[in-house]
Amino acid sequence: MSFPTLSEFPALVPEVERALAYTEGTHTVADIQAMITAGHAQLWPGERSVVVTQLRETPQKRLLHVFLAAGAMDEIKALMPIVYEWGKVMGCTGASFTGRKGWARTFVTKEHGWEAKWTTFTKALS
Repeated sequence: MSFPTLSEFPALVPEVERALAYTEGTHTVADIQAMITAGHAQLWPGERSVVVTQLRETPQKRLLHVFLAAGAMDEIKALMPIVYEWGKVMGCTGASFTGRKGWARTFVTKEHGWEAKWTTFTKALS
């Protein structure tokens, strides 16, 4: 399976920026582009949306992690079966999704096979 080229990335920058606004400054658009270029993340573009995934290796499993998603929810939802299938081809046995609480009202629900398992807490160390 071939991935879209980064030539599609500039058109998606506004959506990437929108999603990065919730990361508390952990990544920039340039960081995301560099991750994709280096093969550390995968770009799944839509016409009005974007999904960025990563493969996560643990000692016992390979997981598909949805790192960033923004844009038209119907389009993101339509992209996800393609993303899941690619994850299976890559040997992933599960998936994770990091997002704000509002994602729980979307396709990231029990009805679609997702289950909220943990809560992430953050603390500034300044």
